Amino acid sequence: MWKKPWYYATLNNYNRENVSPLKTNFCRTINVIIKIHLHIQAIYIHSHIVMRSIIIYSLAARMCKFWCVLTIGFLLINVSNGNQNKNFLSEEDKRGAINEIDSKSKRDLPIASGSSKRYYGDYDSNRYGGSGYPHTSGLGNYGDDRRPSTYYEDDYHHSGGGGYSRPSYGSGYGPPPVYHHGGGYEDDHYYNEHQVIQRPATMNNNLLVICSLLLFLCTVQARNQCFVTKFEDVANATKNCQNILVGNLTVPAGKTLVLDLLPGATVNFIGNVTFGFENWVGPLMRVYGNNVTVQGEDGHIINGQGELYWDDLGSWGTLKPKFMIVQANASVFKNLHLYHAPMHGVAINNSHNVVFTNFLIDNAAGAENVAPLGHAGHNTDGFGVNMSTNVVIKDSRVYNQDDCVVLNSGSNIHVTNMLCYGSHGLSLSVGFSNDSVARNSLTNALIENSTIIDAMDGIHVKTHIDAGVGEVTNVTYRNIVMLGSYKFGISVEQNYTNTKSAGKGAIPLNNIPITGLNMYNIKGTVQNKAQPYYIVCAQDGCLDWDWDDISVYGEKESSCVNLHPDAISCTDYVL
Repeated sequence: MWKKPWYYATLNNYNRENVSPLKTNFCRTINVIIKIHLHIQAIYIHSHIVMRSIIIYSLAARMCKFWCVLTIGFLLINVSNGNQNKNFLSEEDKRGAINEIDSKSKRDLPIASGSSKRYYGDYDSNRYGGSGYPHTSGLGNYGDDRRPSTYYEDDYHHSGGGGYSRPSYGSGYGPPPVYHHGGGYEDDHYYNEHQVIQRPATMNNNLLVICSLLLFLCTVQARNQCFVTKFEDVANATKNCQNILVGNLTVPAGKTLVLDLLPGATVNFIGNVTFGFENWVGPLMRVYGNNVTVQGEDGHIINGQGELYWDDLGSWGTLKPKFMIVQANASVFKNLHLYHAPMHGVAINNSHNVVFTNFLIDNAAGAENVAPLGHAGHNTDGFGVNMSTNVVIKDSRVYNQDDCVVLNSGSNIHVTNMLCYGSHGLSLSVGFSNDSVARNSLTNALIENSTIIDAMDGIHVKTHIDAGVGEVTNVTYRNIVMLGSYKFGISVEQNYTNTKSAGKGAIPLNNIPITGLNMYNIKGTVQNKAQPYYIVCAQDGCLDWDWDDISVYGEKESSCVNLHPDAISCTDYVL
């Protein structure tokens, strides 16, 4: 009896006889390998989110690479075997194949001469669309024959001896008839006897394409994803990888975690990053990039160990590193938990079109009433903006002992939906250069929809008399609530100095005039010894202010120098 060659098999047909084990199990094995490979890929990509397990993630990554290699190796072996047997059919096999096709045609297909003959039997209306079914015709005439829902036993579909077939679409007329050779193969593709016999060569070509594709995908995957748990691996990851996951990582004392990222890269913190202790200038962390995303998973912590540095003195005490400096363009920073900054939290320098959202900056342990005597935090600013444009800072919480957000220089800055605890308020601090107007200028800023609790100042605007010239123009505060401020509710000082005394009692200067400082809907309270309002302007230094709906309550009288906004009550005095 003639035996069917191995290539007749499909992925769902494993009934092969007298075939080598490799060929017999080829489709089954490929199917299994592909399924396993896809499952491992899914684990590789999602395990850090679904399972939140670094060990499982690392193991899945290794398994994925192993299955890539195994799959490619298996396919290459099979291709090699197939090429060695390219002309594996004997003449007897060829005749057997053709005879079987002919016998099936005679046995199973209706033959019409001048008229067509229908199949009879059950039809699958869901599969074939009601009255329209694929069909085959007889020996030369147009046919109207239809196929029963049960396939031939070997899953082949072919026309009789070379006739025309016209698929039926509902009860209407279909497309023009199409001629089919005798003999065929299922899956809506028909082959003549030459095509059937040569099919293995085509199959091998397809396998070569699959091999190449898998190899390419594995290479891309290996390049684009890196998992970092050792400090010495960071530089290589940032140089070569588009997707970087940072697990539990210890940064040696005196070293900076530098993330100099590829364009479009993503960094995801999924573990705890801890910085070693050393008295140095820092920073602990520096990020560069264009169109990058830096984010954190729930439960991660970036720990600066600030409690080892805090001495009540901030920058006037022992040397302390800044926490994080960012220089980026068209980038997003989100869902990050910064814990215990030694000094200065997030410095946004020379950045453009950037968004910072959903941060938790937690220096609560550095509060004077919490920290051990002589070990409180100071100068632990939350966010600072310098020489940057189109910056958004939003939806974040800051617990600290200096400005919650401070704008030093730049333009088009939006701060919204902030919650500030124990800070020095939502601030402007302008004038850090002796010779750069740009570094001493801030224009077009909106600070809104925020709450300030137990701060030194609720709103603090200060220009430095020990700096060169500059300007503050078109800055608006609106919809701000402050509770329990212990020094000032709203403070504007044009006599500030970058010294430990901060210019107390100094004569104000208009080297950096404040024009268009607008405040709307500012509400709150201050503690008993605090002043609701404290305004010190230089002569002609504060111009075109618009204040409305301002209500900050406290027992102490407020003070105003050279400017008395109509919306507030204060006592005018002269320094």
